[in-house]
Amino acid sequence: MKVPRVYFDPKIPPSHRHFLEQTGKVLDGNVSFGDTVDNVSLSRNIDCFLSSGTTPAGVNTQFTIAHQLRRVPVGFIVIRLDQAATIYADAIDLAAWSATSFAAKCNVASVAYRIYLV
Repeated sequence: MKVPRVYFDPKIPPSHRHFLEQTGKVLDGNVSFGDTVDNVSLSRNIDCFLSSGTTPAGVNTQFTIAHQLRRVPVGFIVIRLDQAATIYADAIDLAAWSATSFAAKCNVASVAYRIYLV
């Protein structure tokens, strides 16, 4: 979808108008998780970390993921699961989140997953 051209109020300073136009161009189809799965894609412009793995053999058992965000994640997006399952983070998991690791649980054992930490 193309962003329609917006005619700004003439009272808006040119620098502000330029900023708003550039912001519209950036958001017009140019936001990307990247085109590879190696966390170094040059096309990625979202601060995130992609992780793949398998959940523990025990149901609802905490597992951790080491990441390189250099900050505490604000959440996660599940991209792929090989079984009908839910990956979730309860209060205990949230307390374990740090600038280098992430913790969660899964309600099904041994689920292959791919998630983005954001």
